[in-house]
Amino acid sequence: MLRLPRANGSRRSPAFPGSYEGEEAVRVIEQMFDLPDNEREVGGSLFLSDTLIQSLPSGLKVRGSLDLSGARITSLPANLEVRGSLFLSDTPIEHLPPGLKVHGSLYLNNTPIQSLPDNLKVRGSLSLEGAQHITSLPSGLEVRGALYLRDTKIKSLPDDLQVGVRIIR
Repeated sequence: MLRLPRANGSRRSPAFPGSYEGEEAVRVIEQMFDLPDNEREVGGSLFLSDTLIQSLPSGLKVRGSLDLSGARITSLPANLEVRGSLFLSDTPIEHLPPGLKVHGSLYLNNTPIQSLPDNLKVRGSLSLEGAQHITSLPSGLEVRGALYLRDTKIKSLPDDLQVGVRIIR
């Protein structure tokens, strides 16, 4: 379980002793550049959108969703596992790490993403809207939900592409 270090005089949350609560937690997270390296599992969702966060610990597992939209993070750790959706819209992410597992949807809107890993499996939807640097999709891509490709430079689709719902261009 992720617990942020307490500052002197801060209040403890009754639900998570040793952690910040409410607006105080938001202020602390907004000023963090890195998560503690010894914290590798988050019991629920982790909301780090529009923060200064620049790195996550290797092997991080998030049991809920992970929202990094608008954050300054430039890369994700190897073997990242997100049981919910992964929100990376409006980040400077250019590549996805090896061993990435996303059990929900994957949002890469308005990112400089250049490529996706071969054999990527997304159990929800995959949104690449506004991702202007990606020009092709990888072989073995499987998306169980919808695939959003508006405002991309993707001209053709791989023969082995599997989409569960529909492709929106």
